[in-house]
Amino acid sequence: MNTPVAGPTTTRYPVTGTPLTTTQTTASNSGYPPGIAGFAVIAATGAALLGRAQMSHWYWAGLQIGVTFGTLFVGWLMYQSLFRIQALCPYCMLVWAAMFLSLWYVTVESASRWSRNWTGYGRRLAHVMIRRHDIAILAWFVLVGLLVNIAAFNFS
Repeated sequence: MNTPVAGPTTTRYPVTGTPLTTTQTTASNSGYPPGIAGFAVIAATGAALLGRAQMSHWYWAGLQIGVTFGTLFVGWLMYQSLFRIQALCPYCMLVWAAMFLSLWYVTVESASRWSRNWTGYGRRLAHVMIRRHDIAILAWFVLVGLLVNIAAFNFS
């Protein structure tokens, strides 16, 4: 099987390549893939919830802080990938999606837990978030798709 095209899935095309993005200084600022620890916590939380575990308020607060900062970091990496490095990594794009979904659903869970003590506008906002959580997800994916298309016009 000596086909010249065969190789890792991320090295076939010049615009979508992990080697293009991982060799940049912005990709190696943390020294390790930053999602490893974060996704392990998310997976462990999901497994615990499937086992009907009851997490305390401090756990949800810590998870909310973690996914918020993780999503901000991934957003910065997304900006670097789209507008500085000018290359798209398919695995990185999966992380973009996973981090936003993690942020959104942890936020919805936090709002459903904490909104019992809220009044007025905060309680109504939490209720809308819980009932219509699909709108924010769709809007985020449309926004990222637009950013990818805008950046693709500027790729050298």
